[in-house]
Amino acid sequence: TYAAAGVYDVTLTVSNSAGSDTLTRSDYITVSDTPITYCASSGSNYSYEWIARVQAGSLNNPSGAAGYTDFTALNVPATAGAALSLTLTPGFSGSSYDEYWRVWVDYNRDGDFDDTGETVFSQSGRSAVSGSINVPASAAGTTTRMRVSMRYNAYPAACGSFSYGEVEDYTLVIE
Repeated sequence: TYAAAGVYDVTLTVSNSAGSDTLTRSDYITVSDTPITYCASSGSNYSYEWIARVQAGSLNNPSGAAGYTDFTALNVPATAGAALSLTLTPGFSGSSYDEYWRVWVDYNRDGDFDDTGETVFSQSGRSAVSGSINVPASAAGTTTRMRVSMRYNAYPAACGSFSYGEVEDYTLVIE
């Protein structure tokens, strides 16, 4: 077994009464990280209300209406032990509505958002909401999932589907 992902050399030594012989193969074993899978989450009726923009630190991502969008190819840089500024902007096809926002970060990379401290932002309003995420110092060197969810008239859960709203996932890179 191997403790970490990487490419490893392999050495085989055989011995008997006539002596021993050793053979080494370079870069013979490749060990990959087990991919982390996350629960599905999405909103429906998103043509009425959707996430129009996510600003997190230096990330400024405008987006269109969809029930769920995978933006994990976009990195959100963060600093361990510091606050990460956050502004979330809703989009509306007509009138504005009360939107309830939640943001989760899977700090321990266990594939869920259920652990203490992983719900990092909750706020509601009819226009952009702002605040910050306090990134724990213990999270230094972590690259993980950040989920942003907006739901009409009630706070969303991290998993599952709901009427009226949208979900977006990002990659949080903590230095």
